[in-house]
Amino acid sequence: MGLYLRRGPHFDSGRDSVAKGCQQTTPHPPASNLAMKSLSPTQRTLRALREQGLVCAIVEKWNPYGGPHGIRQDLFGIIDVLALDPQRGVVGVQSTGNDFAGHMRKLTEERAQECLDWLQTPGTALELWAWRKVKAQRGGKLLIWQPRVQVLTQVDFQPRSVTS
Repeated sequence: MGLYLRRGPHFDSGRDSVAKGCQQTTPHPPASNLAMKSLSPTQRTLRALREQGLVCAIVEKWNPYGGPHGIRQDLFGIIDVLALDPQRGVVGVQSTGNDFAGHMRKLTEERAQECLDWLQTPGTALELWAWRKVKAQRGGKLLIWQPRVQVLTQVDFQPRSVTS
């Protein structure tokens, strides 16, 4: 019971019997690729921070009432993950896929005051992690996920003078 028999010209008689042992059973259909989704940038960041031995947690939340279809809200509008580092204190991490420039602009221009407030608080640090696939070996085909980590300091938020 539970066996599915495959018929075909290369099988013994084509009848649905298991007695002769010449029929093959077919396995259940393979799991869909949707079940094998890749990790989100936030999940990759959590995994990498935990591998470094840091205690960390996700602090961004889903707000179903923000906007027409809901919105994902970061802590203070800038932080996705908090990590506790014994040397640096509380590290706020903004994680993204491959949109490094867009998130850097968001942090340094649109949310500059929030970032400065965070960085001026003693015992805090701020980082931007952008994940991308890179070749594991030059000329090879194997691609691995690697973060581009930018440590943000108060200097990054100083007004830049325009020289003409």
